[in-house]
Amino acid sequence: MALRNTSRYRVEDVDVNALDADTLFAIAEHYGFPAIPLWFPDHSAHIEIAGTRKAWEYAVRYLEEHESLGISLLKFEYLKMYDWFAQIKDYNIKAPQVVSSLFNDRTYLVLDEANKKFSHFSSLNLCCYYRVCLMLTLAEKLNFPEITILYRNYDYTIRGDMESWVNAARWFYGSDDRVIVAVIQKLMELDASGNPLAPTDNIIAINESSTSVAIDITDGGVFVWQ
Repeated sequence: MALRNTSRYRVEDVDVNALDADTLFAIAEHYGFPAIPLWFPDHSAHIEIAGTRKAWEYAVRYLEEHESLGISLLKFEYLKMYDWFAQIKDYNIKAPQVVSSLFNDRTYLVLDEANKKFSHFSSLNLCCYYRVCLMLTLAEKLNFPEITILYRNYDYTIRGDMESWVNAARWFYGSDDRVIVAVIQKLMELDASGNPLAPTDNIIAINESSTSVAIDITDGGVFVWQ
């Protein structure tokens, strides 16, 4: 892939849905090729990108080729950079809309409610909010099933309605992302199978012993550590 690096972009001037590798590289160039850490959306791996042009050349290629939890890592990295660098008026109102715009395959009523709730946050982590929005859209597709989450000896039940799911999203946000990921993975399984949630299959246990992969992207290339 030939990288165009003649154009420079502010992160808030780019439409996330039109993002490609060249554009992300241009954004990184605009901000001086920052060294940025990034968790995969499903927390299976952690990426460290060195703060150099060469590292970013490798990085955009790697991010372009991988996705997790239904999102390209290019777009997920963009959300991270938006967190770091966007300087816009009414950030707390516009930032949630950036994330919800990724879910444009249909109209989700739950995202309107979530954007209203989360617009009161003074500083919104867009990567975490993506997980929240994905969880809520999957729940809406399945008509908001009731589930119970077992986590650190605490049972949390989400009732089978939109309000309960949005309230749960606010509770999950900023806590352990693995809780959101576990719920997402369960809902994705149900969505793929086309089966409604059975009453005997509504309990999700959080696996706290899972280990993640470390990925270093430097001037020398991409290095994966198991």
